Amino acid sequence: MHPPYWDIIKFNSHKENIANAKSLQEFLNSFEKIVDNTVKYLEDERYLCIVIGDIYKKGSWIPLNSHITQLMLNKNFKLKSVVVKNISETKGKQNQKAIWRYRALLGGFYVFNHEYILIFQKPKQKKR
Repeated sequence: MHPPYWDIIKFNSHKENIANAKSLQEFLNSFEKIVDNTVKYLEDERYLCIVIGDIYKKGSWIPLNSHITQLMLNKNFKLKSVVVKNISETKGKQNQKAIWRYRALLGGFYVFNHEYILIFQKPKQKKR
C-alpha cells in the first residue's frame, strides 16, 4: 500500500479522499478503514507492506510512519522490518536540489530525503 502522505498533494476536492482529511486523526481513522477493508482478503501470516513518508507541517515534523506503525501494531500485526528508502536522487528531484532547498526555506518546510517501507505480518486468527 502507498497511501497519500496526508494532505501533501491535493488529488481532488472529494471529502472521501483521505488526502483531504482536516486533521491527522481524521487521516488515520480513514486509513484504518482502508486497512480493515484490505486485510480481510489477506491470508493469515501473510505480509502487508506500507510505503509512507513523514511530513513537515506548520514548523513541526509529523512522523506519519510512527502513527501508521502504531495503528498496525494495535491490530496485532507483527512489525517484521522497516526499510528506509533514499529518495534524494530520484528522477523527480534530479538536478533540482537547490530549487527544493530554496522552496523549503521560503515555504517553511523540510525536504525529506527518505520514506519508509513498513513490513507487517498478519496474525494467525484463532479457529472457532
